Amino acid sequence: PLHVHLGDNHYLDGVDITPDQIYFWSNQTKQSPKTSALSPYEAQLYLINALRKAEDILCFTISEKMSSCCSVMYTTAAEMDALDRVHIIDSGNLSSGIALQILAAADMIKEGMSCQEILNRLEELKTKRDNIVQNSYERILRLKRAFPTLKSEQISNFLKNREKRGE
Repeated sequence: PLHVHLGDNHYLDGVDITPDQIYFWSNQTKQSPKTSALSPYEAQLYLINALRKAEDILCFTISEKMSSCCSVMYTTAAEMDALDRVHIIDSGNLSSGIALQILAAADMIKEGMSCQEILNRLEELKTKRDNIVQNSYERILRLKRAFPTLKSEQISNFLKNREKRGE
């Protein structure tokens, strides 16, 4: 779990505080919570405990571009000589993007897929997502070049309508 910092108070996400409590605090204070990764020591304790319970661990992390979580978990697993059992997955996302990947992996586990099959499928999904994002970005750039006075909201509505029509 991430460390969550709400003003001067510090919590472990999902352990000492719930998402509802974080949203409540944020709404009351009009501030955004801050987060920080586990320390290498905390990551090691977490992985030791998880490895006692499971043969393989799928460890989803916040995008490596946005957080040190991925690096901390990978380095810790490597130092424990456990990379054959601990599979660090850079989600390339934040909260809901990670959640969707975890839910997809859970479905794959229920279907009886092996760890390697799940990793391969997650990589396919990530590639597909990256292509969709790139294509959307290119569409937006083309629209902005063709219609420089368009506002972002107008572009968004245009793209949503095209999507509804299946274009």
